[in-house]
Amino acid sequence: MLKIKNNWLIILLLLTLVKGIFWSLLTPIFQAPDENVHFGIIQYIGENNHHPGPKNGEIVSKELVEVGSIVRFNWMSSHPVWQGTESDWLNQINQLDLNLKTNFGSYQRQGGQKLPQAYYWLNWPVYKAFQNQSFLIRFYSLRIVSVLLGVATVYISYLIGLLIFKSRSLGLATASLVAFQPMASVIFSSITYDSLAIFTATLFLYFSIIFIKNKQTKYLWLTLLVSLFALTVKTQLITLLLSWPFLLTKKHFKKLAIFTPLIVVVGFIKDYKEMLTRTFSWLNSGSIFSNLTQYLTQNSPRMWAEIFPWYWGVFGWLEAVMPMWVYAIIKLITLISLIGLVYYLFKHFKAKSKQYLITKFLIIFTLLISSVIFVNDFIIFTGRSTVFGVQGRYLLPAITSNMALLVLGIISLLPVSLHRLAGRSIIFFSLCLNIVGIYSLIKYFGCQFCLY
Repeated sequence: MLKIKNNWLIILLLLTLVKGIFWSLLTPIFQAPDENVHFGIIQYIGENNHHPGPKNGEIVSKELVEVGSIVRFNWMSSHPVWQGTESDWLNQINQLDLNLKTNFGSYQRQGGQKLPQAYYWLNWPVYKAFQNQSFLIRFYSLRIVSVLLGVATVYISYLIGLLIFKSRSLGLATASLVAFQPMASVIFSSITYDSLAIFTATLFLYFSIIFIKNKQTKYLWLTLLVSLFALTVKTQLITLLLSWPFLLTKKHFKKLAIFTPLIVVVGFIKDYKEMLTRTFSWLNSGSIFSNLTQYLTQNSPRMWAEIFPWYWGVFGWLEAVMPMWVYAIIKLITLISLIGLVYYLFKHFKAKSKQYLITKFLIIFTLLISSVIFVNDFIIFTGRSTVFGVQGRYLLPAITSNMALLVLGIISLLPVSLHRLAGRSIIFFSLCLNIVGIYSLIKYFGCQFCLY
């Protein structure tokens, strides 16, 4: 049985759980990105005990359509998606005929059949447990799964912080930044495969850091196992497999004999094969620099304006953000941390301690997460002349890495005597940030359950 001796960690985990439930109740039904898609696939599997298959278009239940109508979800036909709800929406949903959930058709276009399946099968037993209950019980029980994944992610983030800093206060600071980051709070309170993606990436990072510290081969195999599982969670998590070679030391370099055929096999999987095909087509087009210039010219201003705030917190379907002064403060803190991080890397370059090696891997991991996202967006642009788009939440699988680097950069500019105070200040800041996020959420959506 897992025993947690740190009372402050227990408090943090309990706060994360309560916060997650609070956010899940405050966020209206289907008002998290693609939540209707993810619920729809889980419902199909739950009612039919099998996946619909990639070409099956009849995957939307009549119940899902009726609920969408009651909560005025417009299936992306116009913006903004959020249109408010009627005062008796709860009663209307509770009065729906349960037989509607077994009536599937192509009533609305929403997709999702081609997405990796691990998240949906993880939720399958939960859906089955409440299969004969009302829509609301089934829906919010699935949101609770994401809440619990968030609690688990925060716990692992604490362990990672403890491994890096050898300090409980700084471990708690790292975990608090993950727990109370507003965008992560949205993900860990809604029905989305991003919740499992973030947890999986964080678990990979945890085993990676243990391996860097003790060089025990079993942790190298665990990281590889997690990276292979990640391919069944979200396509973007190919990054974990690409990060694996950077763990290898000279002693373990012969393990590349295993990595190379794995990459070849992955290259034959449909999603990754399409990505590779588009990449080779671009490289053979003779328009490498012109395409890149066009992409940067058209999209850099938009990305500069959107990605940072959307990483820290955007609500609904990319409609509402926190007050602009909040992002200005976060940018200032990030800049200070970057300065501290550069100072740390310069100072410890020759020593190359375990902490330095871990820091280097965190940076590589973060850059690879970002690179896969941007390269995929660019490759799509070369084929369509339009971008798929880069949303800040796509970067959240690297959240623990990001927050650990943020803490490291800040404390690198401070004497050791102030590290505990810095940790406490970071915890306080993260709590305040989450409160602002909740305020922004309520300001935009209102308090849905306050009417009852």
